[in-house]
Amino acid sequence: MAHDTKLLVIGNSLKNCLIMTNLLLDTCVWLDLAKSRSEKLLDFLEYYVEENLVNLLVPEIVLTEFERNKDRIINDNVKALGNQIDKITDIIIAHESKDVRDEMTIRLTDLKHKIPRISESISSSVEKIEKLFSTAEILYANNEIKLKAVDRGMNKVAPFHLSKNSIADAIILEIFIDYKINNNNFPLMFITHNKSDFSTKNGNQKFPHEDFEDLFDSINIYYFINLAEALNTIDPEIFAKTKFEGDWKLEARGLSQLLEVEQELEQKIWYNRHAIRAEKIKNGSVKIIERDEYTIRLANSTIVREIWEGALQSAEKIENKFGKENLEFDDFDWGFINGKLSAIRFALGEEWDLLDT
Repeated sequence: MAHDTKLLVIGNSLKNCLIMTNLLLDTCVWLDLAKSRSEKLLDFLEYYVEENLVNLLVPEIVLTEFERNKDRIINDNVKALGNQIDKITDIIIAHESKDVRDEMTIRLTDLKHKIPRISESISSSVEKIEKLFSTAEILYANNEIKLKAVDRGMNKVAPFHLSKNSIADAIILEIFIDYKINNNNFPLMFITHNKSDFSTKNGNQKFPHEDFEDLFDSINIYYFINLAEALNTIDPEIFAKTKFEGDWKLEARGLSQLLEVEQELEQKIWYNRHAIRAEKIKNGSVKIIERDEYTIRLANSTIVREIWEGALQSAEKIENKFGKENLEFDDFDWGFINGKLSAIRFALGEEWDLLDT
């Protein structure tokens, strides 16, 4: 059943009858809720719990991960805001007139003095989350669940399709599956912001990864990458009557995030071109030569040995970073990846179709 159709069905069914929806939020969702900009969304979640519209399912491992990371969230947000204010101040001093400099510097200095209040706001959000944890249904990972998570890793299926340790993610997923099997409490929603591990590899990331899409192939089981969208689905009337801002609205991605994705796409596209060159060297259509043999006329059919050796080292680094098995795509996928790079570079100010690596 299509994702949008499922949203309409659950929205209509919950509107007309009192059904408690079970929500399992991934650790990353709780950590994002701890940030001050998500304060209103957290208030909505509190309201839903108080009104018995939702039952929170919290794996014990999520409690542990949240406890381990909550102080970092507070400190990192405060530090990041201070650094951003300093950078903006430096830019204004370097490029604006004296009148603008004086006025903006005063405003930014005032904003910097307000940073402790922001820290207090984040701490307040953390306290609200911990209060919600105290009312939640805590789910534990037994040995069978842990073994199933390890088995996912051995078979390289999601969330182990990337070259990193995803055992915590796998345990959370297996806890969700176990709850689905052993309970008749529906509807049941899995909500994560970790799209790289849980969402489809290419295409609309609102859909689950292909390795466990069958898990969500049911009228009662749902996959979301946006908590606000999930809560809106449960009771659209509440959201319709409220001027809600937060992660319900799309926000422009920051420059650092665009540059990070651009670099990843560049590396993957370069690796593909490198693989094509390696195949040509193997079949003899491209020859490895010494530097003193190089001429422009032979550029397409030769490569200098030291350049090729450097390329081999670069390719090995990319394989170690992403995993060789995650660098193999069909022609459609490569077209999609090139299109992404072109779009990001256009957003960064380049002309369309610049695909140099």
